[in-house]
Order: sequence, then structure tokens, then C-alpha cells
Amino acid sequence: MIRKLSVLFLVVLSDCGPKTYVWAKDLPDSRQQPETYAIRQGDRLAILVWNQPQLSGNVRVRSDGVATVPLIGDLAVAGLTAPDASAQIKRRLSGLVVDPNVTVTVDEAQAVVVSVVGEVRNPGAFATTRGETVLHLIARAGGLTEYASPSSIYVVRRDLQTPRVRFKFKELAAGDVRSMGFGLRDGDVIVVE
Repeated sequence: MIRKLSVLFLVVLSDCGPKTYVWAKDLPDSRQQPETYAIRQGDRLAILVWNQPQLSGNVRVRSDGVATVPLIGDLAVAGLTAPDASAQIKRRLSGLVVDPNVTVTVDEAQAVVVSVVGEVRNPGAFATTRGETVLHLIARAGGLTEYASPSSIYVVRRDLQTPRVRFKFKELAAGDVRSMGFGLRDGDVIVVE
């Protein structure tokens, strides 16, 4: 009886811990999500203040994460989305301009760097452009080796709150929308076991 209770306890307890991965196909398509790109150092922003050409223009985000915006000066923008930066600028301009209408877009983004490690022919770090997928990066790393497990491909994020995201090579190669829609972020590591 004690042994049966011990086994039951272990089974229940094993389900209580943090999940070590989620399947990519179970996540929402990141291409359908609202803009979540976080402005980074080196990005060039296009700021448009409607009917105020002297306040509009392009600015570069400095290495300290700050951009110098006409009339309002330095503004910490690294880590914000473009809509968040627009709201910050609008708030700062509201005492200087009547009802400012501000739009910020990322005119030129710094390359996102993703590492590919494990059972690929040429592991390394790769600068990517928006829209590149896990499959693209595996291809750029020379493809899978003969020792690779096609159902053991993971993306690991620096954010420790995010579990590993798991992929099956068959689904990636077949163009599975749910797997292909996973957006890579700067610092992601693709692990092929």
C-alpha cells in the first residue's frame, strides 16, 4: 500500500513542476500578434508629428538606449515598442504643441542575432532579418547532421520565464503555419539535439 501511494505521489508531483518546453504549433502565430518589436540600440526611428515638419525626422538610438528628439531632447526608448515610443513623445509634446499626433516607426532595425548549436553542420551566430524562421536559420547553419533528432529542435530564450519552444523538422520543412509563424528574437538560441 505504501509503495502504491509513493508511486501515485511521484506521478502527481511530476506534473506540478514547470513545463520544460511548449510545442511551437501550440503557440499563437506571432505574425498575427500586435507589434512587439522592442526598439534597440542602433535602430533608426522615423518620427512623424502631424502638421509639424520641424519636429519630424529620423533619429538614431544611441548605445545608452536614448534618442534625441527635436524640441523635447533625450528620451529613453530602448525596450519600448514603436507605439509606446509614440505615446511617450506625445506626452512630452503635449505641453508644447496643441494636441500632437505622433507616429514612430522603426525605419532601420539592427540585425537580430540568433545562435544555432548542436547537430547542425556549421553551428554559429547568425545576423537575421525580420521574417526569417527557425528553418531558415537551420539551413544557414548547413542543415541537420546525420546524428540530429528531427523532433528535438528547440529555441531557448534569455528570458527565463519563457520555456523552451520545441519544433519538429517535418513540420518546419512542410511549411506548417503554426511552426513557421514563430518569431525569433535577439539572443535566441536554436538547439538541435
